[in-house]
Amino acid sequence: MNKIAKSLAMIAFVAAIAVGATSSFFSDEEKSVGNTFTAGVVDIVVDGQNPWHMSTPYKLEDMKPSFTKYIKFTVRNLVNSNPINLWKHIKITDQSDGVITEPECEEGGGTWVWDNTNETGKCEDSYVPRNNLAAYIIYDMWVCDVTAGANLCTTELNTDKPTGDNWIPIIKEEQNVRLNWVNCNQAVC
Repeated sequence: MNKIAKSLAMIAFVAAIAVGATSSFFSDEEKSVGNTFTAGVVDIVVDGQNPWHMSTPYKLEDMKPSFTKYIKFTVRNLVNSNPINLWKHIKITDQSDGVITEPECEEGGGTWVWDNTNETGKCEDSYVPRNNLAAYIIYDMWVCDVTAGANLCTTELNTDKPTGDNWIPIIKEEQNVRLNWVNCNQAVC
């Protein structure tokens, strides 16, 4: 019994020393004077407009297999004091199958019927329109670092495809990100 009492007394003594030593580390106080906090400026300009007013929505019309179309925005901070984080939100407002051809008809569960008289075909029976082209369009996104000079960010003639060393891929074509994955991804539409 005496050994137990001595052991408990020793544990209490060690605990008291540990608490005393630890509290001494947290009891110091220092004051700093003369500090200044200054807010940086972020004033975004999109396609030379501030505020940006998109007069007409961008449309991807008459898309066919293997077509590539680029939409280019020029976004910059009006006062170059701070970097910006930019999010792009895509809202798909309409998709339609358009003119139905034989492959689309069969894929949609219909029957393709050829009319020899008019040399045309039409889709009949139980064809169900898919209206989901965005599930097949591969989406990529690039940004251009203009800190080394604005003329280093160029695009190919008539395509706006990024060329040059200053273009940085954010989403690469090889990642196979589909347009419908990007649609309303971060916001409620």
